[in-house]
Amino acid sequence: MRRNAAINSLRGFGTFRYASLRLLDDLIELSGDDDIVPGRVERYVEDAKRLSFSLYWSLDLRHWTDEYWKARPRAHRICLCAAAGQSVPLEALGHLLAYSIARQFDEPAAVVSFANHRHVYLWHPRGSVGPLPLPEKTNADFVVNELDGMLPEKPPFYHLIYVHPRIAEATGKTERFHRIVYVNPEPEITAVPAHLRGLLIKGLWNGDEPRIAPRFSSFISTHFLGDPQPPPEPEMSGLAARFSSMWASAGLRTQPTGDIIGSSPKPACWRLRRDACRLTMNLGTIANAWHDWSAVERPPFPFAETLFRERPEYRDSVFHWARAVTNRQVGLALSGGGASSYRLVPIIRRLRNELGVPIDVLGGVSGGALLGAYYCTQGLPGLDNFVAQGPAFMALVFGAMISSRVINLKVDFDLLAARVEALETRYVPVTSMFTRGKVPEQHVVIGGTVGEAVRVSGSAPILWNQSIWKHQHYSDGGSAMLIPARALREHGADMVIACNSVPGPAEGNPVSYYLNTYGMVPRWLSEKLSEYTLVGRLADGFIAAAFLNQQASREMEEDAHLYLEPNPTLLSMVESVDFYNAQQLVAIAEREMREGHPGSRHDSATAAVLWEQFRQSPK
Repeated sequence: MRRNAAINSLRGFGTFRYASLRLLDDLIELSGDDDIVPGRVERYVEDAKRLSFSLYWSLDLRHWTDEYWKARPRAHRICLCAAAGQSVPLEALGHLLAYSIARQFDEPAAVVSFANHRHVYLWHPRGSVGPLPLPEKTNADFVVNELDGMLPEKPPFYHLIYVHPRIAEATGKTERFHRIVYVNPEPEITAVPAHLRGLLIKGLWNGDEPRIAPRFSSFISTHFLGDPQPPPEPEMSGLAARFSSMWASAGLRTQPTGDIIGSSPKPACWRLRRDACRLTMNLGTIANAWHDWSAVERPPFPFAETLFRERPEYRDSVFHWARAVTNRQVGLALSGGGASSYRLVPIIRRLRNELGVPIDVLGGVSGGALLGAYYCTQGLPGLDNFVAQGPAFMALVFGAMISSRVINLKVDFDLLAARVEALETRYVPVTSMFTRGKVPEQHVVIGGTVGEAVRVSGSAPILWNQSIWKHQHYSDGGSAMLIPARALREHGADMVIACNSVPGPAEGNPVSYYLNTYGMVPRWLSEKLSEYTLVGRLADGFIAAAFLNQQASREMEEDAHLYLEPNPTLLSMVESVDFYNAQQLVAIAEREMREGHPGSRHDSATAAVLWEQFRQSPK
């Protein structure tokens, strides 16, 4: 049994509650056990249950044994460090991270600093305590014991954020860390720095360690992108910038995903890329704000709130960082379907505006990748831009029959050739790669402009001209997976919401239905026309394709925490080319969402309940 089959075989048997599927994926792959006997999967489940804080459900401490808590401190230890020679306000970043963890998850977080003066600063849901001095020899056990006396109620655990460039020497050679948060000057990282490898291979605790425990001290590379760039003015200079971006090329880069026999191996650095985090903030701005705040003897507001008053746009970035560090990132997987993707716009708006559910990772195929490009680049305003471009996309559908590059040019013109690898909201467009002499593979675009990514993800076979990059043929990502829910697991998502935009068929015999409804012919004649003419056969083929798409999409529910789809319609797949009526499709989806009954597959309100459960710490 292959790795993905073994992991998915665990669903429905209770083990999903006890161990992260992402962690099981890592455990099985690193063990080298490619062909797995079903009974042996339980061995990996037991290992995953014993490993601390590696992935999301491991933060649910209700599934940990009492013996563990009697013997070891309740501390999630985070090492916050930076590249050698890089000027980074680590203590300021530690305060931002602790504040966002406490405010977002109602969990105490302490900043343990060894910079100029040894001290600890505690953030808890109702306020802060500190700074308190620390003795010369300080370890996690001592800090936890001190913090236990500061709060009236003993919490399940603390997040301890150690900030110092030479953290190993500051805390002692035997210190253990569950997270290494590395402020990286480069957008991507391909190897763990040599001076940090010793912290990763020590394992999670002394004594009887699990067989693969030393491999799972998570390494999170964090890159600060700088302040967001304002869009160019609608003048000649702004238009010139847009036209120049149309011809930009960042060099398309893809990476295999999934579990296909004979496919290319994943690069050695794919786990570092999976757990990486990018933030739209400026380190210089943070350093200046920290200098001004720390110079005040008794600041009226905490540092995080002082910074957010000056730069309110930083709040979302800092809270996104906290979700990445505590493995609580939310992924949204969008299906293809061409213009049917406009049905997903109200869902995204409701998740963000009404339900307060964050979106940290967004994956899509074809039309879903097109929608994702606008949202990941411009946020919620990008949805309005996406809808407004509907008539233009209608014209591009015909232009792509001659050259699919017109899609590339249009998207890069609108989004100023934003790069896939430089977006804070991770963008995961899926495509199919056809190579001579090899089996077809499902790939994820990890580098290049968003226009290039949309082009290779939405290159509909037969209808559009081929998308070729350096002798590699790319085809519509829907041929690899209808909804990329499983792919998001490999790109940082811990909670996944899968959305199908293509409605299922509402009528098994549309020909007879239309002829009877509009009184064109008697009922008996309409049935004969459907039974004995080519029209009936074509209708059956149309309904079969729509029903197959619906049923195959529902299978993706196995790889997601929540699955959403629109209500059935009579001509379910016709609207996939109706870009011209984008506004109407959005209005239809909004009406269905308002009229939907609780428990239906269109009830996005369930996402808020799941996020609240996912967010809360065990009591």
